[in-house]
Amino acid sequence: MRTSACLFLWMGLLLVGFAPARAQDPAADPPPTPSGGDPFTRFALPDDWQATFWAGPGVKELLTLDAKGLAALVPAQAGFRYCKCPACDAPETDDPLAWSLAKPDVVTCRKCGVSVPNDAFPAKVPPAPGKPPVVPKESIEVLPRLVHHYPFHTVDPIKQDYPDERLYLSARRDYEARTFFAKAALYAAVRYNQSGRGVRNAPLARLASVLILRFARVYPTYATHLDQPGLPKILQPADLAPPYRRGYQTAKWDWSGCLDVPLNLVIAYALIRDDPALIDAGRALDDPNPARTIERDLFRASARFTLRQPDEETEASLYAVRGVLAVGRLLGDAALMLEAGRRLDRFAE
Repeated sequence: MRTSACLFLWMGLLLVGFAPARAQDPAADPPPTPSGGDPFTRFALPDDWQATFWAGPGVKELLTLDAKGLAALVPAQAGFRYCKCPACDAPETDDPLAWSLAKPDVVTCRKCGVSVPNDAFPAKVPPAPGKPPVVPKESIEVLPRLVHHYPFHTVDPIKQDYPDERLYLSARRDYEARTFFAKAALYAAVRYNQSGRGVRNAPLARLASVLILRFARVYPTYATHLDQPGLPKILQPADLAPPYRRGYQTAKWDWSGCLDVPLNLVIAYALIRDDPALIDAGRALDDPNPARTIERDLFRASARFTLRQPDEETEASLYAVRGVLAVGRLLGDAALMLEAGRRLDRFAE
């Protein structure tokens, strides 16, 4: 394993204030906060990262949107990371299709500059002889009586990089948008937390609160999926029961199941959960108990999904454990921390 990866992961474990060899019995009270206070409140981002993010096109305008308008920007369907460019065939492993808040309906190829979906991609095909051509789509019943639709571009067989290659351009857009808005919630919460009391910018807390709550409401309906480079993409129900694919290849939030706990949102929530903005966000989005929704339907659910994955004591396992530890530390859940400690012990052995 690369040294940098090891350091990054162990620094993440220290962030949540957990000593794996001293895991607490789940029947006991939650462990006390380490000396120095809540570790999440000490989280910081480099100043230049923050400056670059807030200088992005359209980013500051997010602070002026009302709650429902902001929530509507968060994708309601799970996305796919791996998708090549349909115009120039830039490979999916290069992540060629970029997304911007300035052009939220499309992704743009970094190599050839094409923006898709457009009139040419995905290409329409005749569904049957004599029928007008339509964009093909895959439909998946993510939950009973709830169907999500995934349009795709059919790749010419001579251009396929692997059998049955399809380009889910809208799903790639949703993946990028989801990543951006989870990042936006974190950056808003960090900037809000760093401001002095009495001068804090209320729109920052509102932005973070609305985004986190919106994610908590759509996460339960995200399709589980196989999203690996060089393999056909597969969609499955949101509440899929184990067994899952080995190597964390059954995913829900991201492209890998080991990344299912949304750490950006865990940290953001820790920084704003006591702010009145969270109650206001719930009121605006018709949720009477936003904290319960976030903690139960997003954080506990993602930790549970992670723990149901086959544990193979690999580098990916450390990413999975890091997410579970973060949720356990955030919610004071000794059972989650105990199980994470057991997995770390097995890894160390």
